[in-house]
Amino acid sequence: MIADRTLDPPGDFGSEHTDALSTRDMGWLMGWSCDAQEAFDNHLMGYRIGEDPRVLLPQMVCQDGFFVSHITTECELPDAGQVKEFLPPYKHPYPLDPRHPVSHGPQIMRSRVRRCSSNAPARSKAAWRSSKTCTTSLRASSAVATTRGSRNS
Repeated sequence: MIADRTLDPPGDFGSEHTDALSTRDMGWLMGWSCDAQEAFDNHLMGYRIGEDPRVLLPQMVCQDGFFVSHITTECELPDAGQVKEFLPPYKHPYPLDPRHPVSHGPQIMRSRVRRCSSNAPARSKAAWRSSKTCTTSLRASSAVATTRGSRNS
C-alpha cells in the first residue's frame, strides 16, 4: 500500500501522487482508494487479480496520504471464511526451485523482447476481465456480510 503525500516540508498534509506515479511505467497494476473501505476491498481484489495465472502482475493499492491513511473511519470486514472463499489458494505456476534456477528481473535477452511486449496487451485484458469478475464477486460477498451482520444484531 502506498499512502501518497506531498514531498513538501514535514507536517505538510497535502496530497499528491508522485510516490505512486514514479513507478507508473513498471507495468504494475495500480488502483487508488478514496476511503478505508475501498483500501481494504482493493487489497482483496489486488490479490485475486494479481495472482490470477492469466495476469501474474504486482498490484499497488494507493490512497491519499493523511486524508485516507491517517484519519480513523469505520470499515466493514468480512469474516475469515468469506475471505477464504473469495481468494483461491495461491499456487504460482513458476515457483522458484534451486534444482532448476531461473533469472527474474528487468533484464531480458533481446531475442525475447518482442515476444514479451506482444503479450502485454493480453495480460492487461486478462487483468481487466478478472477485475470485473472480482468486483462482482466482492460485492456479493459484502452483501452477504451485511445481511449476516443485520441478523446478528
